[in-house]
Amino acid sequence: PGGSSAATSGFSETVDPGSVSGIALSDKVAFRVKIVKGPIPSLSKMYWRGAVLNKNTKGLKWKIAKKKYKKNIDKNEVKSIINNVVQKILLPPRFKDWLFTLDSPYEVKSVKDKSLEIIHQDNIGYYLRYRAKTHNIFNVSSSPNSPKTKLTIDQISNNTRGAESLTPKVASLLRRLQANTTNVEQLAYNILEYFSKNYAYTLNPPELGGNQLESFLLNSNEGFCEHFAASFAVLIRAGGYPARLVAGFQGGEVNKYDGMITVKDRDAHAWAEVWSESSQSWLRYDPTQVVAPLRISLGGQAYHEMINDILNSDQQDQNYWLEQRSEANLLWLNQLDQILVTLSTRWTQFLIDYDRSKQIKLFERLGVKKISPYLLIFISLIVFLVFYFWVKSNVFKRKKISGIDKFLNNIYFSLEKYEISKKWNESPETYFNRVSEKYPDIKKEVLVLKSKVLIYKYSSYVYSKQELNQIKLDFKRIKNNLRS
Repeated sequence: PGGSSAATSGFSETVDPGSVSGIALSDKVAFRVKIVKGPIPSLSKMYWRGAVLNKNTKGLKWKIAKKKYKKNIDKNEVKSIINNVVQKILLPPRFKDWLFTLDSPYEVKSVKDKSLEIIHQDNIGYYLRYRAKTHNIFNVSSSPNSPKTKLTIDQISNNTRGAESLTPKVASLLRRLQANTTNVEQLAYNILEYFSKNYAYTLNPPELGGNQLESFLLNSNEGFCEHFAASFAVLIRAGGYPARLVAGFQGGEVNKYDGMITVKDRDAHAWAEVWSESSQSWLRYDPTQVVAPLRISLGGQAYHEMINDILNSDQQDQNYWLEQRSEANLLWLNQLDQILVTLSTRWTQFLIDYDRSKQIKLFERLGVKKISPYLLIFISLIVFLVFYFWVKSNVFKRKKISGIDKFLNNIYFSLEKYEISKKWNESPETYFNRVSEKYPDIKKEVLVLKSKVLIYKYSSYVYSKQELNQIKLDFKRIKNNLRS
């Protein structure tokens, strides 16, 4: 996301984190993937490659590389690739001509439209498709290793531009980081180590003014993936080495009902690539992995659902949060979501595969020799209306909230301004105990209120209207004490 003070998570062809002051997370499904050959990669290795950005235009802003087309990689090169992973990707039409694949893709075929030409960008390694108005399915073969390549003088120049005019303070920082280094790997290591010690992950970074790079590196010291990847790549370029950004997705959720990986907008991510002279290839460096390692190991969906608990906790053990994630996946709401995504996927695949000839064969098996398109549309409309009203009457019935729960929600909302946010897995009793510990001056009043509220919520005792008004007055006095 870029170009406005508030952004929505999701794939973008432009990275401009300096202009962003907050991220609104979207839970929309981006695409779905079935691994048909090879092992399902761990979450930390699920990097879904999209656009390559090699134009650093201003500060932390990056744009896509110029599209130079060429055919797929030579088949003789493909024969030498081992341990490849084959993915079947169900892609909606919302991403223009971008296709997202595991690194490093070397062969792509369109399942729906065999005449559709898949294009490989020269020396950059991502694939594009022509604009489509419907879902499409692609079979993609990827290698776990980046292909070896050689950069021309022009390519080296193009991938080192944009970092010529560092401010004196940033130049001083770079000199410290580059001291005693002789290659790009050593410089990258020093930058990552510096990031891990001095920066923090947040979805509400300050909007950067003046020189964005200096403002981020030396003043704000907090951001999300695009801040870290963009500044890392600029420092590498300023050190004299080719670097670029990749925008795509990282992470996903394996659906236990159909085995497919669901990638959502919450998984949107950006990372850097550095060209290594010694290995003759582009190497992936993800600074977010050292600043917020749980973002990578948990994936974007789980991490961003638990981000407040993670950032407010001293618990940084990966296994602990993986266990919390597993427990969350057992919740009926999460399982319902997986079932609905599975049904949606199967319906979409059915529509993609179900052409006119298959429709005729189906009705012939049912004993209908001839059916007009208009009758088929009418039948579809009737089925849709029946399904719609069934869902509306059975699935989306709004549960009425009780008076005590309304009162509790009012308490939680009112105390948020005093930095007492209720945790998602916290009971009312635990919450009130935490409030009383944080404000010992009103501990007695808080515990009295807790006792009355718990009796109201969990016992069979029915408070009178006068008693309920007294409970509300007790809470009002607590708020007045907090204000004073």
